[in-house]
Amino acid sequence: MRARTLAGLASRVLARRPPAPPAVGAFARARAPRRLAFSEDIVASSAMASSTAAAIGFSPDPSRAAPPFARYSHASEVPADARLVYVSGQLGVRVDGSCPPDAAEQARNCLTNVRAALEAAPGGPMGVQHLVRLNAYVTDPAYLKDYMRERDACFRDVEFPNGPPASTLMVVTAFARPEFKVEVEAVAASKEKT
Repeated sequence: MRARTLAGLASRVLARRPPAPPAVGAFARARAPRRLAFSEDIVASSAMASSTAAAIGFSPDPSRAAPPFARYSHASEVPADARLVYVSGQLGVRVDGSCPPDAAEQARNCLTNVRAALEAAPGGPMGVQHLVRLNAYVTDPAYLKDYMRERDACFRDVEFPNGPPASTLMVVTAFARPEFKVEVEAVAASKEKT
């Protein structure tokens, strides 16, 4: 009964939804399949509770908020029965503990370290496709492009079944040691049982 009510609500809301803005360039083409109205996502996420997917990424109706600037969602919803993994901030250090001076290599190392932490989850390995939240910090605005380029390369071939993770990228004053330029923390969710 509830599913029929939600489906009816969705069809009424979608009938009133304004048309999507015209696509412009590669960014818009990449975003086009994920342009959902907020209320449509609520219906979709309610139906998710019984599926095997762990989270749904969504963005508000484009008439209420600008679309994301890159491949991320404005928000992610995780059902109560999903398994969560919180990854502490990963610095750009190599496996041997050394830290490269280059911000791009540090960003690449941060993302590699996030991936390694997810794969080591005691409840069963997870991958970057399970990300629901990704926060990144850089110590200089000049490092923003290095981080974004490495993040995009890391996720280029990743299929996020329910939308990319919610994400924040911030410029901060400093980290614990002066050689650190980039740090990335993450949250992942999965309903897969091991």
